[in-house]
Order: sequence, then C-alpha cells, then structure tokens
Amino acid sequence: MVSIQASKLLKLQGEPKVGSIRSPHREGVADTLTPQRMASIMRRADTGDTTAYLTLSQEMEERDPHYRSVLHTRKMAVSGIVPQLVLPDDSADMKRIGEAIERRITTAAHFESLVYDLLDGLGKGFSCVETEWQRDPAEWWPLAYHFVEQRHFCFDRDTLSTPLLRTDRIDAGGGEEGDPLRPFGWIVHKPKLASGIPIRTGLARTVAVCYMAKRWTAADWMAFLDIYGVPIRLGKYPASMAEKKSLLLKAVRSIGSDAAAVIPQEMEIELIETKGSANATAFRETIEYWDKQTSKCVLGQTMSSDDGASLAQSKTHEHVRFDIRDADGRSVSATINEQLIKPFVLLNFGIRPVYPTVRLFQRKPEELVPLMQSTKTFVDLGGKVQASEVRDRLGYAEPEEGAELLQPAAKPAAPPGAPKDTDPEKPGADGQVDPAEDDDEIEQEGERKELHSMGASAPYDAVDETVEEALRDWRKLEKPNVGRLIKAIQDAESYEEARQLLAELARDEGDVLDIGAVVVSLARSCFKLRGVGDATDAVKP
Repeated sequence: MVSIQASKLLKLQGEPKVGSIRSPHREGVADTLTPQRMASIMRRADTGDTTAYLTLSQEMEERDPHYRSVLHTRKMAVSGIVPQLVLPDDSADMKRIGEAIERRITTAAHFESLVYDLLDGLGKGFSCVETEWQRDPAEWWPLAYHFVEQRHFCFDRDTLSTPLLRTDRIDAGGGEEGDPLRPFGWIVHKPKLASGIPIRTGLARTVAVCYMAKRWTAADWMAFLDIYGVPIRLGKYPASMAEKKSLLLKAVRSIGSDAAAVIPQEMEIELIETKGSANATAFRETIEYWDKQTSKCVLGQTMSSDDGASLAQSKTHEHVRFDIRDADGRSVSATINEQLIKPFVLLNFGIRPVYPTVRLFQRKPEELVPLMQSTKTFVDLGGKVQASEVRDRLGYAEPEEGAELLQPAAKPAAPPGAPKDTDPEKPGADGQVDPAEDDDEIEQEGERKELHSMGASAPYDAVDETVEEALRDWRKLEKPNVGRLIKAIQDAESYEEARQLLAELARDEGDVLDIGAVVVSLARSCFKLRGVGDATDAVKP
C-alpha cells in the first residue's frame, strides 16, 4: 500500500520557476540542426540525456505547420469525446460514488484540457500532469491540472522508464539525480505506440527526419526563388556615358524593390524572365512527400490531410483513423482510471474491491442500429442485459426522477366487434407475434418488390399486391403442418423410419395434414383477382 501525506497533496511539486533547473526559458535546438547533431541528440536520449531531444520535439510542433496540424487532429479526436462513466454495479453506494466522480471530474470544465495534455505524450513518448488537490472537511477533489513540459523530467538510471523530476543534484555515476513523483499527485501517461522505453516510442523520433529534410528543402527553395523567382534586371548604356554607369546600377537595384527609377533617355533597363519553373516543381514535390510521410506516421493515412480520392477509398482510410482514435482513447482512459479516478475514490470513500471507470469511446453512428437490433434479439431470446450498460453503449444518461420519458408507440386497438382468434393451433393465437417471423416476412416482401421493380415491365399493381398478401401468411398457414412433419422426423429412430413416416403423412394427407386454411386463402385470392379483372379489363365488342 502506498503511503501519502495529505499536506503535501495540497502543494505543487513541479511548478517551473525562472532561475531554477526547471526554468520556463529554454535554449533552442532546431536552429542549428544538422545530420551530425541529430544523430548525437538521438544517441544521448537513448542513454538518458533527454533534454535536447525533448526540446527539439517541442520546437518541431511549433515550427512545422503540417506536423502541428495532424498531431492536433489526433489529439482532438480523443479529447473531444464526452467521457462515459461505467459503474461496476447498480448499488446505491456505487451510484453515490459515481455521482461524485461526475460532479468533480468528468463534467468539470478542465477535464477536456487534461485529456489533451495527456495526449501530448503521443509526440514525445510520455506526458506528465500534476494534480492540484483541494479539500474541505468532507471531500477531496482535483481543483486544477498543471501540464509540466517533458524537458523538466529525467529517467531512472536502471530502467530509463520511470520519469523523475529534474533537480540540480548529480548522482554517483555523474548523471542527473531526479526526485520521485508524489503518489496521487501526478498523472503520467505513456501511450503504447511501440515496444521499448518511453523516450524511443514517441512520434517525434520518427518525424524528426522528415522535419529536418523538409526544413532543408524549404531553405533551398527560398534561395532558388531569390535568384530565379524574379526577372533579371539588365541595364544598358552607351559607351559615351560610361562615367554614369553607377547611376544606372543604382536604378537597376532600386527598380527591384521600388518598381520605379529615373535614368537618362540614352540608358535602357530590360527585364529578362527566368525559365526555372520546372526546377521549382521538384522542391514542391519533395516537401509534399515529407508531409505525406508525417501524415502516415501520425494519422495512419494521408487521405484526410493530403490527398482526395473516391468515397470507397476514403471510407477505408477512415476506418484506419477510427482504429487509432479508439486505441488512444483506451490508453488514456486506463491512465485516468488508475491515476485519477482510483485516488479520488480512495481519498473520499476508502478502499473498494472494484472501482468505477471512465471510458473515452465514441461509437460510429451507423453502429448503433445493429447494436439495438442485436440487443433486442438477445433479450427476446431470454438473455439478460444490464440496463445501465446498454445506456452507456448508446450514450444515453440515466433518467432523472420526474423527467419526461419517451414511451413505445401504442398498438392500434382492434375495431369493435372484430372476432378474436382463439384457435390454439394457429400461430399468434395467444396474442404474441414472433418478431423473427415478422422481420423475415417484411424483408422477403421488400426483396420481392425490389426484384419486381428491376425485372418487370409493368408497374406494381393489384395482382402483385394480392400475391404479396397470400405469400405473407404462408408461415402461419403451414405452421401446424410443418410441426407435424418435424414431430414425425423427431419420433423416428432411423433414416429409413423417417422416410416411412413422411410417406405415410403424404399418403394420408387428407386425414392428417390440415390444408383447409391454404385452400381458403387461395379461394379468397382467386375471388379478389376475378373481381379486379372484371373491374379493370376493357369490354370487347
């Protein structure tokens, strides 16, 4: 069990201060970046000296618009999800704990910022947020969350996996000696983007090469445009005015910036267009190439950020994006549950066998329909589902007492004097309708109408409607007979005996099988069609 001092939770441990080892000011790295220095920064980070690498990671986000954009998009895909609180049971005590979590954490205004700051670990491999706790005689709650830049942390010398707060002390091995983070006072998120120590798994380590190559390409492009992007200004003067060529040179130079110059009539200034547009395309394509590599690394695809394509391709790429978003949501939810929700419950309600959890998961809208259908089918088959779990999956909150509730649509009442079907042999005699049969009939009816519209030359008419009515009831009409056939097969002890029993049923169908309902249905259909024919067919002379 971790021991904590309540008085220390009320004070911040990692607040940066000017003049200290954790100063808000920093020395830049990106300005002097070369391949040699890049390799040196990566090697030093691998051995635990992470300051230069983490500084470079932050500068990349500040200086590269594309990297900043795609990384921000990935963060917002998760931080914008409304958190869902999942209770392990529906007991009154657990509901009381859930209400406290919702009031103090998940519905607080700064919870979304907490998620966004924790997701800063996507780029750098880890992220540390300090919790500022507040208390009154009855309750502890997080008042604010303070993000601390990763460059203010070092790692333990044994595993290079546990972040420590940087100090100005030096250990026996000559490395930095950091302070352990206070229990319950910090939320440390280490997204699982790759296997290995946190400092090697961040996206910035991969994107750094793209950033360096793109930065050089952009600098070369600017130098190219400085020479070939504007026309060459050529000044001409007669030999008799050689002593005044300095005047012409000044005019040629000023016309490039002022677009105005005054020269003698005998002199001439000519603007010569350059032919370097083809070479400029190479710079643009190179920068676009590195941007696409950055998009693949951060978003898993390029279509939503760089390319446009067909709807089918965009749907495929969208699924890749959903997979990444869901994985990020599960990862940061696990961190919040272990390092914020659990401490909050321990401080206010004591040790519990199980604890509530927060889920950052957003189901695609088109998934809600099959979820509802499968849940309905499962319940109809006798399965038991917890109502709170279904509401969480659908995104619905638990109804408040006295709130107006939606009700199922009332079934229309039978007309007065309508006979009630009391025949126990007929399906639906007990007033119950098999939903599976109704769904199958509706689906088959829709398929038949669709096939008719695709293959028939005449429009859908009364004849087709009568056929549909007859086919719609065939299950109910034949259910008693089908039941007798199934019973005969079940009573048989061998394949030969089953064939014999079925043959007897076929031979004695008048006495055993009830075909009267089918005959009546066919007679009604024929009578109706005869009437439709007499009413619509033209009378021949």
